[in-house]
Amino acid sequence: MSLLNLILTRECPKRCSFCFTGDYSKETEMSLDFIDRVLTRFSPDRISLLGGEPTGHSKFQEIIELMVQHNQKYQLVSNFLFSRRTLEYLLENFKCRGRVLVNGMELFAQDSRFRIFKKNWNKIFSKHKHLYGMMMSFTIALNHTPDYFRKYIRTLKKELTEIPFLRIGLDLSTTKIVNNKNYGHCILAIQEELPYSTILFDCQVPMCIWDFDPNEKLYSYNDLSSQCSTIALDIFHDGSVINCYPSPHIKVDNIFDFNNGEDLSLELRRQYKEEERNRKDILEVCKTCRFYLNNDCNSLCIGCYTGGHGMDPKEI
Repeated sequence: MSLLNLILTRECPKRCSFCFTGDYSKETEMSLDFIDRVLTRFSPDRISLLGGEPTGHSKFQEIIELMVQHNQKYQLVSNFLFSRRTLEYLLENFKCRGRVLVNGMELFAQDSRFRIFKKNWNKIFSKHKHLYGMMMSFTIALNHTPDYFRKYIRTLKKELTEIPFLRIGLDLSTTKIVNNKNYGHCILAIQEELPYSTILFDCQVPMCIWDFDPNEKLYSYNDLSSQCSTIALDIFHDGSVINCYPSPHIKVDNIFDFNNGEDLSLELRRQYKEEERNRKDILEVCKTCRFYLNNDCNSLCIGCYTGGHGMDPKEI
């Protein structure tokens, strides 16, 4: 197994408008023993620590030490609204870390939380920018506009030391994304406001959001794909595993029913392909789209593209 997402807790005080977790209960904390068992059995190449807000876990520092004990490379996905105590700990204890992905959405200068975000970003970036990757994450939702991002990014540029890398994701929780050119124009506005930042794309970006050629308009990006090219497994405190938040019903109830990551991934992929064969509510507009018909786009009908390009579903 190469990639695992540990959902340390679903609790998060930020509550972004586009949040898809749906459960902010403190009873969703993952135990240290559970994490140790996962690391021991599956030996992942890389782990992402996320939530909710992972730094809000009551034993967050112990979890980092556990990563170090296992010599486990990890990525921290955080809203950067943590306390001074957590900031001081992270400044000195980023051992084994691979990257920090920071949710930079929906914070405004007049908001007291922005001061916390600014302090944490600037201090961590200043100390670790030459050793590790720090990336700002933007999620584009239905209520966002190009003008919103232009104003918002100008505030960030004024207050933050630097934003060298961006990761842009789309809110895939609604089918209203299909043929919605506003998403493409939001991405263009972000690029124009941050012309020297490299953009990476999270998950799939349907081709129908563009009314321009992104290869001509976007000038500093990679990983633009209409399919999920790399699948990470989302693991929850109760042992359940899913491949993709938009399709949470396709899951394994207990990760420890499997002896290795390959068998676990194969089972989830089998469920996805079965759903793809049997599903009747594929959008009509997608059925006539050449990208969907050519297997170049998975639309929003299944969540993640797990079968492999051109793979015959009968092979699964």
